[in-house]
Formats: sequence, structure tokens, C-alpha cells
Amino acid sequence: RCCRLSMDYQGREDEQTIVCRRTGDAAARFGEAAARAAVGMVRDSRSHPEVRTGSSVRGAIDLVLVADRLADLRSVQPWSAEVTLDASLMALSGRLRLREGSARSAEEIVEELWRRHFASLDAEVGSPDEQVQQRAPAGGDLATPGKA
Repeated sequence: RCCRLSMDYQGREDEQTIVCRRTGDAAARFGEAAARAAVGMVRDSRSHPEVRTGSSVRGAIDLVLVADRLADLRSVQPWSAEVTLDASLMALSGRLRLREGSARSAEEIVEELWRRHFASLDAEVGSPDEQVQQRAPAGGDLATPGKA
């Protein structure tokens, strides 16, 4: 005899909370808008027509953590396009299972999802009305913009 238990993914807000809790300071440096984009990206991977199995919230967690380390190594903001694209490819391309006969690779799908969620984020987060923390030079402390 067998019992089937069907489970669905968490809601968007729950996934956002999970990402922030599991990534701690990295999420704070990444910023709320970028964390929302990471969650949106993995959620869209689950409904993409060419993807049989998309990423769970763990993909968004890894994306935030990888972006944080890459940004530190490259001395740039963690939400910058050069970081988020590479972090997305590293964190998500191995998590997507494509449908049989898909003409595109997982990397191409990740790039499409990245364009949808992250491509304009650099300008959005960098706008003066956003409350963002700036990354200090490597090894330095974080500071609020305009404060020493």
C-alpha cells in the first residue's frame, strides 16, 4: 500500500523570507530588489515552457551567495550585471531539466530569465531614491551612501 503526498512550492513572500534568512549579510548587501529578482527568476524557471523541472528556492539562495562572493572578488556591487549574470549561470544552469527536444541549452534559458529579471536592475538599484548599502573596498566595512 502506498500513500502519495503532493507538495507545492512556497509562495513568493515565503521564498523571499527564506532567501534573506538563509543568506544573512549577503542578502543585505545584495539588496531587496535584487533578492526579489533572484526569487522571481527561480519561480519563472518552474513555469518556463522549455523547462521540465525548474529550480527550487535553493537556486535563489545560491545565486545570492555566489553574487556576493563574485562581487567581493571583482570589487563591484553584487547587483551589477556582470556579477548577476555569472552568478545566475553558476547557480541555476545545473538545476534546470529541459523538456525533450528543446533546441536551447539550460544556459540560454538562464540568460533569458536573467534578462527578464536582472538586466535593468543595475540602473534601478543605483537610483538615488533607493535605500541601498554600498560595498566598501575589499576588506572594508559597509557604509551607508554619503556617510563616512
